[in-house]
Formats: sequence, C-alpha cells, structure tokens
Amino acid sequence: MKNKGNGKGKSERYVSLRYWLLSAPAWKSLPGNARALYIELAQRYSGSNNGRISFSVREAMQALGVSRGQAKYLFDMLVDRGFVVCTSKGAFSLKTERDATEWRITEYLRITRLRTPPRTSCAGMAISSRCLNSESAKASAVPR
Repeated sequence: MKNKGNGKGKSERYVSLRYWLLSAPAWKSLPGNARALYIELAQRYSGSNNGRISFSVREAMQALGVSRGQAKYLFDMLVDRGFVVCTSKGAFSLKTERDATEWRITEYLRITRLRTPPRTSCAGMAISSRCLNSESAKASAVPR
C-alpha cells in the first residue's frame, strides 16, 4: 500500500527468514533464544550495513530477558553454527564512549566498504573490506 503522507511510497520494513535457512540442520539445532537473537540481529540489518551491525551483549540481555552469560553463550552459538561473524569487538571504558560489538550476517553476501578507518577485529587484526570478502569469510557462510 502506498504511503499517502509524502507521496514517496515507502514500504514497511520486515525481516526475511528464507526457507533454506529454516530447513538447515544448523538452524534446527539452535534453541529458541538463539533464534530470537538472530532475528534481533537481522532486524538491525538495513540492506547496506552488513559487517557493521552494532549489537552488544547488554542489548541482547535486555531484548531477550536473559543473563549476561546466557547472552554471550547465544552469540557464541550463532558464531559456531556460522550464522554470524564478529567483525569488531566492542569495549566499554569510562574514558571513552561505549563501543558495541559489530556483526556480519553470513546469509547476506553483499558487504559494503567500511566508511571509517579499520578497527580491531575480534581476532585482534585490523579488518578491511578485503578481509571481509575473503574466501575464509565466505566459507563460514550458512550452506545453501
């Protein structure tokens, strides 16, 4: 339905869960909270921010109503099963701003170039669009 307010015809946003994803053994092995966390992450995907999806353990705790340890465990489970990849480890310091961990959803192959200088990745190495487009990153994607 067309938006009558400004005439631009903006459509409603939604999260797509593809059939091949839902029928994958890795998806079926996830508990309900891990699936809910994946949907929360996918909700933050705008179509151009893959690899820069900001979502902290604290935000996951609030969104899912779980403990810190459980939220961390759910993130680890999504990483282990290949649904998401950590592209930038978050940090909290009283001297600097809060910096949430940034994620890439492996379901979406399009990766945009980083607009800011490379930051430190979860493995402690500087990340770049070249690093994110590597064969190892593609190999961790969920099988289709």
